[in-house]
Amino acid sequence: FQGGFDTLSFSLGATLFDFINLGISANLWTNGYKGDSKYNVQLITTDQTTANLQNNEKIDISVKGFNINAGILFHINDRLKIGAVFKNDFHLDMSLDYESEYDFYTETLEIVRENEIDHQDLILEWPATFGLGIAYNPIDPLTISMDLTKTYWSKSIIKNMDLFDTVGDVYF
Repeated sequence: FQGGFDTLSFSLGATLFDFINLGISANLWTNGYKGDSKYNVQLITTDQTTANLQNNEKIDISVKGFNINAGILFHINDRLKIGAVFKNDFHLDMSLDYESEYDFYTETLEIVRENEIDHQDLILEWPATFGLGIAYNPIDPLTISMDLTKTYWSKSIIKNMDLFDTVGDVYF
């Protein structure tokens, strides 16, 4: 697969006091993933019959959306900084184009099944994210940092997914 979810971000930061910085960013989400996969599998049954399975898939996912991140940075001293970030939960508008061809055959039998989803408009509900970080500068120019991010992936939902003539939501 090729691509990725990209953001164009506009950010603003300000010093509240000598030891506190605040920041906010507005993010426009764009682009997506494209790709195809092909595989062939050959099976030998117990009666030595050869069975073949071929599958070809193409997928194109694109997204559009907007979210806001906010952060705070505490300057504990000249060498130690502690920060926190909040990324709000938001909705991404997704476009899905999918095509699949499945072919199963033996010497006496052939089953071809095509499933094509020309276009679907979906909504991805992205969960809120929280993060904490620490940075320590023992000597110039060396900085050691560590961060922890908590994303509530179990609250992610793809809405209005239509697979095999069944419309529903996909929960993670």
